Amino acid sequence: TLAQTFPADKIFGGMAFTCNNRVDGVVKHLRYGALLVGHNGDEATELAEVEKLFEHSNVRLSTAPCLLESRWEKLCWNVPFNGLACAMGGITTDKIVGDADLRALALEMMREVVETGKMDLAANSLEGTGALGQPLIDRMFSLTDSMGPYRPSTMIDLVEGSPMEVEYIFSNPLQRAKELGGPCAHVESVVQMIRAQDRLRGLEGP
Repeated sequence: TLAQTFPADKIFGGMAFTCNNRVDGVVKHLRYGALLVGHNGDEATELAEVEKLFEHSNVRLSTAPCLLESRWEKLCWNVPFNGLACAMGGITTDKIVGDADLRALALEMMREVVETGKMDLAANSLEGTGALGQPLIDRMFSLTDSMGPYRPSTMIDLVEGSPMEVEYIFSNPLQRAKELGGPCAHVESVVQMIRAQDRLRGLEGP
């Protein structure tokens, strides 16, 4: 991990709550614009220093009081929507929210991610901010409903024949759910389908 190489109090995590696609090597910003930064130890003074670095820039930055909680918040969208887009062979998000069965499956997956996130916070003796809950789920679906035919990054990798981020977006959260004894039946089934897509298309790494 980074903490084995760098001072733990100088490590930050960043998340982009945006819709972006890569086109010919150029990142195209399509929608939304929230950039979130958290500190490895959730130190408010360190986060304040980061805010100072960006205060005169053109980048709108927010800070996360609890980095672990924010990472699970990000996964709440990535796991179901990236996951189903890939498991279904490369479909856009509007197809997922517009189909009754896929929408219901995405909802169950998101609920599992939320519950695992809560359990992970508890296992690390962290209270968080209470962001992981039904209001977050409602907001994620509302945003996706208005997103249009968005192509998630992992789905683009799949259809273009590039390696997918299976380990970090799907396998690691699933493994954590199993370690904690959390609900993960729906997530596990979809992750198995993604791994199969990976193998069938010859995208697996060495």
